[in-house]
Amino acid sequence: MLLIIIGAPISFCLDQLLPILEETKKAESNKDFFVTKEMYGGEWPFTVDEGAFFCKGNSIYFGHKGKFYALNGTAKAQLGYPFPDAIWRADPNLEIAKYGLKIPTTAIEEKAISLFK
Repeated sequence: MLLIIIGAPISFCLDQLLPILEETKKAESNKDFFVTKEMYGGEWPFTVDEGAFFCKGNSIYFGHKGKFYALNGTAKAQLGYPFPDAIWRADPNLEIAKYGLKIPTTAIEEKAISLFK
């Protein structure tokens, strides 16, 4: 009985981690997926300096240190990932930023689309 009580949560955790580990391995094994702030300069839309992007069907999403963020509504709806509000960089123009506007993720999305056609 003790084995079931301890084993069930552990197997549940492994089931939850395997997709994350698999997506991370894909990003690490293919440099086309990996992106950095340095590559995009002022167009870099995140507060983190690096990550990877993925496409699954029409879903485009960004990953950083095991967390994934939807870059389009399809990724949000189909995969359940949140939008990148937690890591989304405010526009450096203070007049624009005061309205809560962020750097668009367009540059990342366009790169992802071009690679996954």
